[in-house]
Amino acid sequence: MTIDFITYQLQSIGGKEYHQITGVLVERGIRTAHRHRQSDLLALFLSISGEHRYLNEEIDDLAKKASGLFFHAQGSVTRAIQLVIEDLNKAILERNLDRGYEGVQAEGSVNITVLHNGRLFMGQVGDAQTYTIGSERFERCGEDGDATEKLGRSKRIYPRLYQSEIKAGDLILMSPHAHASWKAYYLSGSTELMMSQIKRRLQNQMIQDFSVLAIKTEEGNGKVRTGSWDIEEEKSKKADEDNFSEDQPEKEPKEIEQDIHEEEESAPKKPEEKPQKTEEEIPGLPDVVHLGDGDIQVTAGETEQIQQELPEVIQKSRKQNSKLLIGLARLWMRGKTARAKLQLTFGRIKRKLVPKKPIIQTSESFTWLTIAVLTVPLIIILSSITVYTRFGKEEQHKIFMDQAQAAVLLAEEESDTIKQHDYWKDVLALTTKAEEFRITNSSRELFQKAQSIIDEMDLAARLDYRPALTQFFPEGASISQIKASSSGVYLLDSNSGNVLRIYLNTKGFYQLDEEFRCTPGPYGLATITKLVDFVILPANSKNFKIMALDGQGNLLYCQPGEPPISRTLTVPDGGWGQIIGTAYANDVLYVIDAGKSMVWFYEGNSADSAEMSGIVFTESPTMFFDEEIPDLSGAVDAFINQEDLYILHDDGHMTLCRYSSPGEVKLTECEDPAPFTDNRVGIENTKPWIFMGTHFIGMQQARVPNASLFLLDDVSSALYQFSYQLNLERTLKPQTNRNYPMPTSNPSGFGITPDQEVFLAYDNQLFIAPMK
Repeated sequence: MTIDFITYQLQSIGGKEYHQITGVLVERGIRTAHRHRQSDLLALFLSISGEHRYLNEEIDDLAKKASGLFFHAQGSVTRAIQLVIEDLNKAILERNLDRGYEGVQAEGSVNITVLHNGRLFMGQVGDAQTYTIGSERFERCGEDGDATEKLGRSKRIYPRLYQSEIKAGDLILMSPHAHASWKAYYLSGSTELMMSQIKRRLQNQMIQDFSVLAIKTEEGNGKVRTGSWDIEEEKSKKADEDNFSEDQPEKEPKEIEQDIHEEEESAPKKPEEKPQKTEEEIPGLPDVVHLGDGDIQVTAGETEQIQQELPEVIQKSRKQNSKLLIGLARLWMRGKTARAKLQLTFGRIKRKLVPKKPIIQTSESFTWLTIAVLTVPLIIILSSITVYTRFGKEEQHKIFMDQAQAAVLLAEEESDTIKQHDYWKDVLALTTKAEEFRITNSSRELFQKAQSIIDEMDLAARLDYRPALTQFFPEGASISQIKASSSGVYLLDSNSGNVLRIYLNTKGFYQLDEEFRCTPGPYGLATITKLVDFVILPANSKNFKIMALDGQGNLLYCQPGEPPISRTLTVPDGGWGQIIGTAYANDVLYVIDAGKSMVWFYEGNSADSAEMSGIVFTESPTMFFDEEIPDLSGAVDAFINQEDLYILHDDGHMTLCRYSSPGEVKLTECEDPAPFTDNRVGIENTKPWIFMGTHFIGMQQARVPNASLFLLDDVSSALYQFSYQLNLERTLKPQTNRNYPMPTSNPSGFGITPDQEVFLAYDNQLFIAPMK
């Protein structure tokens, strides 16, 4: 089924309506677009705020340039969305830097929605919001608040990515800001209304300016059309007038007004969910606890937000302490004034009785008086603050713990597993909040209990990381690949292009091998450029441990204590594009060229030297693909399992290809994207192409204890473990460790050793944990 976009724009500024919004663009791919983009429908909403000097025409030009970039981008649709957002961020940032001397800075929000192969793909930065409304669903995608990333603030940008089902008749709303009145209660059922009625609902209870791009989906030919908010109502009114005398008796004005009111409220409203147990039914529940409609609000698909309003007990305590401080200050000032008056009176009497003898105040008395004047009020204030801090923190800890215990009761009595999961997440969040004020044995026990139950539902295990080395790697290093063998652990520094080696010392820590050399440079007739990947070699007569590959197709053979040796692969027809990685299995070397969307493989050849049999490749390469060639422009990593080639893309989807040799009748086939399987509690889409909210940056296989594929998510620092059929088996998350806190930055790489140990790198820092 092909869907059309019918677009409606509405902007309200100072009470005035506008039906053309700056930065809004909805287009279909043209004939010159990339073959993967030709049937896509793009809706883009760019909003720029701050003290800037952008003209409306300049903002529209940015949107048009972004549209052109999207429709000519290679790779998956999410990759194209990311390229557009990165380009917009770069343009705004460069302008901010150019005009920084003027003190003028701009920041932007962008909202991109793409219809691709019958599904909606969304990318957002800033406060952008997207609402998808169907006959039986209401979904909100977006974040709001000062903490959200904005375009033009930094070089690196991490967009939020979403995807959703879409059907003809659904309604899509795109806005640069979240609005309190645009909730499921008010907007559910809007697909059954005319656009004029939807317009009134959007304006209902709206007191501030707003902008919205509304898209009505209809079955059609994949085109974009412009609609009118009021045209349907005008047609409806005309039809009603024609049939009024025949079908309807005359109504009084009051009845007509009542009908209009009922029409506006005709959409079905979602009933409010109530917890199975109210506060009165839970013994010992304090008055300040309001689960469900109170302090804790849980919305599907959003992070729980704990209200930060201070409890009434603490507010009273603050008021009492403030009154005490004010009273003490007034009393002290009155005493100081009375003392000054007495000194002045006695001074006058002394001057009259002994006029020739001046009143002399010694330096010692003056010093002690000054110290007393400064110290006494300071002691009073510090004592009050200490008392408040101690008792205030205890009260806050108790309140959050009471709320957590109440959530435990609800979780234990709930039979629905999805609701149980939500309640235990509340327990974990509340306990974490309580421990910000005080850590007790009971809070630790409750935290561990909630975490254990949630982990079991989420198929998660915890890894207890500790530093792997007693030192850091060189400043500026960024470890991206880690592979281990019996001869040591080898690590690729993606910034310098060097391969490093560490080994286990007698103290139980790993130590950097300062003598190991596997770096770019001239070696014989070849000049090795920046190394992009390496593989562990099998036992060979030359005792080479690893083989590294640079971006020009040159190989570097390295071993501890000896200089490297270089060789050059035969260049394929058409030359190299962009080599991003390599894989090695059964004496065959695979080279992934993302620039040419090609995978070449070289079979081992012993013609040059019998001593290098199986690790020297002199023959011309062979194409891995036949007629079906997937787009590899966004590929980041790959590995080979017998005849199956797995290729990970930077948007998180996987390409799976099975090789067929020339002698076979069947050609090499690829599944792009290959669906994952996710059977965790609360997951609606059990066959996703990508995992929402994740960003996979690396992939590695391990055969112990069972053959598995591991992907590193640099958003959560978690490892996702899959079977070779891409079924999610579990996630491995870092355990909170107060003795060895993990960095707050994103991890850069990982590795798994044959001894079932996990290495996790944060640029030049390396951590290790035993796998459970």
